[in-house]
Formats: sequence, C-alpha cells, structure tokens
Amino acid sequence: MWTRKGVLFLGGGVILLLLALVTKNLQVALIGISLLSYLIVTSFMHQFLQIAPTGKYSVPKKIKDDADLVISREVSADYTFEDNDLIISLKLKNNKRRSLTLELFDKLPSEVKLIKGSNYLIVHLKPGADVTYKYTIQCPLMGPYEIGPIVLRSGDVSNMFFREEEIDIISDFLVLPKVEDISHLKVYAKVPKLFSGAMSFKQPGEGSEFYSLREYVPGDPFKNINWKAYSKTGTLMVNEHEWEAIHDITIFLDAREASGIGFSNQNPLLLGCRAAASLASFFMSMRNSVGLVVYGEGIYRETPRSGDSHLIKMLSALAGAKPKGDMPLRAVADTVLPHITARSPIVLVSDLQDDETLIDAVSYIAAMGHHLTVVSVPAHEIEFKAGKIAELERETHQLERNILQSTISSYGARFIDWSPDKNLYTLLMEVLI
Repeated sequence: MWTRKGVLFLGGGVILLLLALVTKNLQVALIGISLLSYLIVTSFMHQFLQIAPTGKYSVPKKIKDDADLVISREVSADYTFEDNDLIISLKLKNNKRRSLTLELFDKLPSEVKLIKGSNYLIVHLKPGADVTYKYTIQCPLMGPYEIGPIVLRSGDVSNMFFREEEIDIISDFLVLPKVEDISHLKVYAKVPKLFSGAMSFKQPGEGSEFYSLREYVPGDPFKNINWKAYSKTGTLMVNEHEWEAIHDITIFLDAREASGIGFSNQNPLLLGCRAAASLASFFMSMRNSVGLVVYGEGIYRETPRSGDSHLIKMLSALAGAKPKGDMPLRAVADTVLPHITARSPIVLVSDLQDDETLIDAVSYIAAMGHHLTVVSVPAHEIEFKAGKIAELERETHQLERNILQSTISSYGARFIDWSPDKNLYTLLMEVLI
C-alpha cells in the first residue's frame, strides 16, 4: 500500500511531466521523470518484514532468530472479576540490522474499557532493541473474552510503501461475575450434613456450644430463654450457640432465553449470575458444600463440594452462561432432585417468566422436604426502563408477580424480589436474617 510520501512522489512526477508537455520545458520533464524513476526503483527494492508471533504456543528458536520482528502479548491473569483491571503487555524485538518504525493496533473486545495506556502505538525500534509496552483494561461485564489479533503496519526504508497485516496472536481470559460481601446471612437446613466431630464457627447459629446472650425477640424458641439472666436483669434474654451445622446447598440458575431480556449490562441472567456467585462464595466461606445447576438449553450440574478450586469452577460456569433454550423447572427438578442430599437447602435464582411448570415444580420441591429460597429479578422492571412496555403493562406484570409470590410462599418457600436498583447485600440481610 502507498504511504503519503509515495502518493506525493507519484502525483508530483505526473504533474511535472504534464506541465513539461504544456510548457515544452526539458528541465521540468527531467525532474518529473526522476521522481517517477525513484519511485519505481524503490518499489522493486521494497522488502517486507518476516514476523514471528509468540504467545501460548512457543515458536522454535531458529524461527525467532531468522525473523525480522518477534512480537508477543501477555495478559496479567487468566481470569478476573467484573470491574477489575487487567494489564496487557506487548513485547517487541527487532532482529534486523536497521531501525524499524512500526504502527501497531491491538484489537480489544467492545465490552472492555481502556483505562491506562493505549492499544495503538507508533514504535521506533533500533537494531536489536527489545522493548515492552503496557496498557490496562477494565472488564465491567462477565463472560469469556479474546484480545487480538494485532494489526501491524510496516514501511520500507524510503517510506514510500507500507504493508498492513493481521498477526494471529489471540489471548483469551475469563471475567467472573462480581461477588458481593454478604456476611452474617444464614440459610439453614432441616437435616445438616454430618461429619465426624462437630465443626463450630465463631458466629451465632444452630449448635450446642454457648456463644452469647442477647435480648429476646418474638419468634425465638422458648427453650432458649435464659431464666437466670432474666431474674437478675428483669429482661428476657436468650442463649445463642455457635453454629455447628454444615449443609449441602444447591443453587439453581435460570439461564433460559427469557432471562436475556433487557440491556447487555443489566438483564435477569447477568444479575442472577451475580446473586448466585455471591451466595456460593458466602456459603462456601462458612464451610458448606455448594452445588450448582444451570438450566436453559440443557442442564449443567456441579455436585456440592467445597474449596477454592470448586468455587472458581462454579464461577466459570456462571460466567459462560448464555440465555438459550426453554427448559421448564419441573423437568430440571425431576432430573436433579434424586441426586441431591435429602431435605437440603435449594436456592432458585430466576426471573420466573414463561414457565408454566413453575408452581408445580415449587410444590414438588417442597414435597421432597427441601427448604427453598427464591431470588428473583423482576424482568418487567428492566423492560420498563428499556422502554419496551408501558406503565399499564408494568402494573399488570407486577400484579401477576404478587400473586405468584403469594403462591410460592404458601409452599413454605422464601421469596426475595430483587429489583435492579437495590443492593443485594441489604436485601438479603432484610429477608434471610
């Protein structure tokens, strides 16, 4: 391809030749011919760079040594969390005996934000130079991403021509859903998972070891009242014990096509993944075993386990969830419940839309003895903000949702209506404590 300098030489030579024909001036003609001759000779002498891209797969040393330019990219981590930063390093090495001037553009996904440095560079490399350029990106949305390829422009010695090519260096990374700190929440099981030797936690809950005294509130078991403290203080006090129960907890995430309603940065699936990630992280921090079921086009299941590697595996599954399919909840329950610990807690994260089997599934889960908690994002609120429905339709959806909530609650399930403008920590504190 032509550079501006090459275009100027070509245009200047042609104009001078035409001017010489008009004026019959031999000197002007000679200057024009000289410019065009120089341009023609330069085009035959132009040599393009031999480039050796390196990345995850190493390039043999011989190829590196023979290449004019060695280029590679490194990402600071294979995965990160939403709103966190990643540092991208571009390494260039000039193996030629002359200086190189390069124009480089590193292609980025449209969802990421460039917050420091630049992915567009004009680089001058001296012979044998080995340099590194860095820039920082921010990842506001979960999901798998790819950086690359690299678009590189290199010119000849005279800067008359340049070549633009894409260097196939692809770096992939995973953005995990944001995990909120929701400490002090409790989801109890009717039948705790048993281990040899009770394992206590330094916070109040169900157990046998004394933890602290607090004032009586309506609903506290009568057997927990400390009558000695009442006789001394005149105030009803109850005993709290250290939490000793360990549970198998399973989180069901609705990833059907209906969960993709809304914006790319705010939809029921995205918010549901963040809720599931926060709950999974909290439950596992309390040494519970947590499992995950993602259903939509099919069923993806992680059996309840504990440990950091298991948490990362579940978060990776959440990050890769896409709104596809229309599998009903009852079919999922029929398939999964026989493989779940009896009477263990289940958390359903769903927008509860377009599923005729929902009430039947909730009834079945309750009949099996599982303690069900429903965390639901009202999709009609997101649609209203997007301008897809009118105020009257919004009110109709809300009325239907209130009836659905009452029906679900009648089966003993907890219902958490999570509006997009509410903080998950505050909402769960209000409902679960």
